[in-house]
Amino acid sequence: MVAGIIVCAAADEKVLSDPDQAATAAAAWMILGGPALFLAGHAAFKFVVWRVVSWPRLAGIAALALLALAARAIPALALAACTAAVVIAVAATDRLRWIPHPADPEGSADPEGSADPEGSADPEGSADPEGSADPEEPDRLDPDLAAG
Repeated sequence: MVAGIIVCAAADEKVLSDPDQAATAAAAWMILGGPALFLAGHAAFKFVVWRVVSWPRLAGIAALALLALAARAIPALALAACTAAVVIAVAATDRLRWIPHPADPEGSADPEGSADPEGSADPEGSADPEGSADPEEPDRLDPDLAAG
């Protein structure tokens, strides 16, 4: 992921030096390769940590590969803008509820849409951070805590 960020920074410097110029092969590799490295690194991170294949990130890498077909025909700045749009689209998919996320208990989103879209905490932020049961209902307490 860090290598992808560094390559993106180098690509930005090259693009901003002459934004109207068509992307050279080296510039196109940097413009498309930096975000692809980042997305691949993040997908690998998600797989190693949560054992989840990040399909949106893999689709983003495929979209970047397709953008390579247009790299010689459009200005470097336009190629960079298209690349940014792909990365933004991948980031936006993280907020879609129909895509399973690693934080989901069984790896799938609620099909009825009854879950709170902002997460499990209530909007006022008064949810108990420890996740303990309501003290007014002793039957819902953890048996180990109630016995001790």
